[in-house]
Amino acid sequence: MPSASPPSFPLCQTLWRDTLGALEGLLKGVLQRDLTPRGLQAMFEHLGPWIKSTKEHERERAVEVAAGVLEFYREKLNVSTVVPFYNLGLLVALFSPRCTDSLAVVRQHAVDCVYALLYIQLCYEGFARDHRDESVEKLKAMKPGLRDPDVNTLFQACCSIAKVIAKRLPPDQLLSLLLTMLEGLADPDRNCSRAATVMINSLLKERGAVLLEKVPEILAVVHAKLQEVDQEHVWKAAQQAVYILASQHRVVVVSSLLNSPLPLDSCTCALWRALAPDPTLASQVLELLLEKINRDVPYKENKSFLRGSTSERVATFLPLSATCALHELMSVPESGPAVVGLYAELFVTLLLRVSCTVGVQLPKGLLSKERKTLGRGQPPRTLDP
Repeated sequence: MPSASPPSFPLCQTLWRDTLGALEGLLKGVLQRDLTPRGLQAMFEHLGPWIKSTKEHERERAVEVAAGVLEFYREKLNVSTVVPFYNLGLLVALFSPRCTDSLAVVRQHAVDCVYALLYIQLCYEGFARDHRDESVEKLKAMKPGLRDPDVNTLFQACCSIAKVIAKRLPPDQLLSLLLTMLEGLADPDRNCSRAATVMINSLLKERGAVLLEKVPEILAVVHAKLQEVDQEHVWKAAQQAVYILASQHRVVVVSSLLNSPLPLDSCTCALWRALAPDPTLASQVLELLLEKINRDVPYKENKSFLRGSTSERVATFLPLSATCALHELMSVPESGPAVVGLYAELFVTLLLRVSCTVGVQLPKGLLSKERKTLGRGQPPRTLDP
């Protein structure tokens, strides 16, 4: 697929359209040889970079061809047995953010792609090819409105599309959709980046309750994404996603974040602070952290102390991690009401915590990490409570 812009002369435009049509025909012929989810995945591994291109004319051609290829797949599909459409989440995540692309024609073709993918899924579930699903049909009704570049209009359309996807997507595809969508937070097209944010949040609100066992994996991907980019809107989107997850799976989110390496890096600190603004959630998280600190022993004594030689007490990891988490939460001004509500418990626990750290050494691994951090010229993050 050439990268040059389409020519402007009428005859050349006709030649250009014929060439694009020939390309689409070629891709359909290739796909016909392997009309399976695997064949579809192989096709879009090649088209994917063009679909996400920073050049509008490249995205326009790629998404238009993709829409034609998916419709062809849907028309030719003959499902004799119910089989899983294992890469549905990946493909929906590729096209759904493009429904708010800066180019109107890309937006409309992207909706066609999502529409075709959801109907392909229905075919794999055993529905007839001519079956019409009420929720999926709503996507077609949205297309005329996507000509409007107004941000609020696109935002509403994005929310509506996310609800349709959340309703029709099989549970086993939700994680792959979310993880791929998280990659879209750094999309160079700000419209698509915002769309990924809206869709992630909408999907988590609609279907997040079934993700209990996947929370650690999601948090790991969010953390990795924050390490890759420094755009403010990406960080805010990631924090919002963690907040929604925590409102549904508070204990698992707290346990996962407590297992983060110490000293806490800036990304983990941001995720802890995401739990602070909501007073109810902040109170519940503070209670969990207080429980962790009070339940575990604050330090361990080494064998040399038991033999009567020089005493050495080494801090235990979990109370130390919970103390650092308390610091991050309470450093957010919006956590004030939650802190006031638990003031007595916090005061007693932290006072005891300070008394238990007198003469206690950091674990050797953490001490070496602090020294390396200082050696790289990074600002130190104290582990003292």
